[in-house]
Amino acid sequence: MIALISEAWAVGYVVAEWSIRLAMVAVVPMRRSPEAARSWLILVFLLPIPALLIYLLIGRPTYPRWRRERFLRLPAVLAAASREISHSRYCRRPELPGSLSGPALLVERLGQFPTVAGNDFELLSGYDEVIDRMIADIGAAQQTVHLLYYIFADDETGLRVIDALQRAAKRQVKCRVLIDAIGSRRWARRVARLLIPAGVEVRLALRVGLFHRRSARADLRNHRKIAVIDSRVGYLGSQNIINAEFGGGIANQELVARVVGPVTTEIQTVFIADWFMETNEKLANPVLFPHNPPGGGAVAQVLPSGPDYPDAGIGHLIVSLVHGARERVIITTPISCRMSPFCRHSKQQLCAELRFDWSSQM
Repeated sequence: MIALISEAWAVGYVVAEWSIRLAMVAVVPMRRSPEAARSWLILVFLLPIPALLIYLLIGRPTYPRWRRERFLRLPAVLAAASREISHSRYCRRPELPGSLSGPALLVERLGQFPTVAGNDFELLSGYDEVIDRMIADIGAAQQTVHLLYYIFADDETGLRVIDALQRAAKRQVKCRVLIDAIGSRRWARRVARLLIPAGVEVRLALRVGLFHRRSARADLRNHRKIAVIDSRVGYLGSQNIINAEFGGGIANQELVARVVGPVTTEIQTVFIADWFMETNEKLANPVLFPHNPPGGGAVAQVLPSGPDYPDAGIGHLIVSLVHGARERVIITTPISCRMSPFCRHSKQQLCAELRFDWSSQM
């Protein structure tokens, strides 16, 4: 009798393990890079039951229930911005070539923002130049300054930005700073102690802690790096507010776009959405949504993404653009060679080689 029960348990255990393996083969690759999916599947096939428990704990790219419920309220919060964008005489949909009309419609469906023409873009590759230009724009601010960064340090670079924010707040400019709780954990308290007494509102994004009532997951972070000044000038790109040589003996080289034009209203809306998600505060003041007159001829469109959003928008967009390409595809991605002290490549060389490889193979 005991032997029969033991055999039944053994069969049940084997069936359970293989059921988990087969089910996870279908589930794990969704919304993951090939590398992440491969790592999960190796763990699943080696230790299926422990892997399932770990996956249920941290494997799904979703936030807690309270945050998902707040996200469902976001469209109502952003209604004011949507109205301003839709009826502004400057925010008109441009005529797009056939190869771009499809991706533009896809972006609008995923992120709710239309294409707008008349934007002036400057691509800034000088690390200090980006900080200098941003500080100058903060110094000229008259109404609002909004900063959202994954890393905001209180080193030499950060203190320069902090000083500009303090002076702006002293001029009665409304300044709000949102920084990621994990990305800036080494500096967040000191940054807040410098800014809050000056009248700058500082909030941490996605706070994590065992005793924090609204704790988020440590592995799902807000990696945005954007600044919006007077809803007129926007900065977006890869550069954080920290010294270029902040770790590892490597000087980071970044690319940032400074934009002036109607699309800054969309960038402002992304900040407002993230501010609401962290504070439950609705920023609906009409001054935040000015009708910025067009400048140059660049067409632009904002696509927000992240674990809050149900679809991995940027992945869909890149696939759509590649399928629509007729002459060439150029893909540039940041790559670091820290892993090997013998590597002779710089980041720019690697990016150039990627451009050559992809464009020559398409």
